[in-house]
Amino acid sequence: MYICNALLYHGYSAFSLSIIEFIDITNLSKLDSKKLILEREQYYLDKFGPTEYNILKIAGSSLGSKHKEDSLALMSIAKKGIPLTDEHKINISIANSGENCYLYGKTGKDHPRFGKTHSLETLGKMSLAQTGDKNPKSKKVFI
Repeated sequence: MYICNALLYHGYSAFSLSIIEFIDITNLSKLDSKKLILEREQYYLDKFGPTEYNILKIAGSSLGSKHKEDSLALMSIAKKGIPLTDEHKINISIANSGENCYLYGKTGKDHPRFGKTHSLETLGKMSLAQTGDKNPKSKKVFI
């Protein structure tokens, strides 16, 4: 978002994009590809140092990044289990239904769960998760 805001503020002509190294990952596994890419990114971070737009010092890590106060407040509210308003629930439902749903138009063999079944252990865990009090904080008594 920081770069996006900078592009909008300064204009696209104030920035350039250059490929400084091409890494061939065609014959590598996903894990090996990620490892190699992060190694090369770290090499360039060490060589050029963090800039005003690349503020993290370790490739692949969010260590050192900080959330804004308003973001922290929203995350706190979300973790406390405060009920959503009806309007918010409707907006979430609209955003995840119809063509917006990741399963939209997928049937039969195209469906990610096609031919798969849950183990008895998983079914038991799912059943247990659906029983009892959904919000354990609701039983607190304040004197």
